[in-house]
Amino acid sequence: MKTGEAWKKLAFKERLFVKWMMERAERKEKASMNSRQRSFAVATMVFASIVLWLGTHPALGAEIPVPKDFSYEETKPLGPVPFSHKFHVTEKKLQCPECHVKPKLFEMKKLAASPQMKMANLNEGEFCGTCHNGTKAFATKDAKACARCHVKK
Repeated sequence: MKTGEAWKKLAFKERLFVKWMMERAERKEKASMNSRQRSFAVATMVFASIVLWLGTHPALGAEIPVPKDFSYEETKPLGPVPFSHKFHVTEKKLQCPECHVKPKLFEMKKLAASPQMKMANLNEGEFCGTCHNGTKAFATKDAKACARCHVKK
C-alpha cells in the first residue's frame, strides 16, 4: 500500500469515527431531552392528581358543616321522627340544594314544614317521600319500615 492511499484510508476512518462520535453525542442529547420531557410530564401528572384529589376531598380532618340533628314531634299516634343532617350529608352524600333548593322540599328554617308533613303527603312523594319512595331510599308507604323513622319515647 502506498503512503498516499494509507493516508486517505486513515483520513476516511477518522472521518467515520468523528461522524460516529457526533451522532452518538446527538443521540445522548436527544435522550436527555426525552428524559427531561418525561420528568416534566410526570411532575405535571402528579400535580394535577393532587389538585383533583384536593378538589374532591375536604381538608383532611375537616367535616362538612351541617346543622344539628333535630326531631319532628308532631307525629301522633306514632313516636317522634329524629332527623340527622349529618347522616344524610356524610353517609348518603346528599348536598344541601338537593332538599333545600331544587326541588324545594324543605325551608331552611328548622321544622318550618312540620304542620304539612303528614304521612299521606309523604306517601304521595312530598317532603321526605321524594326520596323515600322505595327506589332511592326505603319507602314511607312500607308499613314494616315505620320503626326506621319513628322512635318510641
